[in-house]
Amino acid sequence: MGGQLVTVEVARALTMGASNYNENTDINPDMHENFAVGIIVFLCALISLLDFLSILPWNSIQRSHEHRIAKILANMGLKKECIKALPCVIYSEVRSVLNVAECPNCLSEFAEGEILRVLPKCRHSFHKDCMDR
Repeated sequence: MGGQLVTVEVARALTMGASNYNENTDINPDMHENFAVGIIVFLCALISLLDFLSILPWNSIQRSHEHRIAKILANMGLKKECIKALPCVIYSEVRSVLNVAECPNCLSEFAEGEILRVLPKCRHSFHKDCMDR
């Protein structure tokens, strides 16, 4: 008998259409409206948040962070006394020994007669003006 009751309920649901069949269900029809309102409110809040975040000056925040890092790194270099103690050479006299054609600081090629500062152990060479800045 229980099986017949189920088949009658299923048959009634099929004949009435699933959208009209609301008997023996615990779903509150107002719940769908509340859910829809909740979704709309959530989407509006999300759009407002994204709009607010798009207004923020992200570039200036990024630049200020990079500026702080650059200041920290700039203060980590050699002291002026140490730089002035590095040996100076004339490029045309040491060209064959150095095997270097350009300054790694300013990326310009060394010219005949320019004064270079050379790091003693590794022989990295820089324009004197580039090192003294």
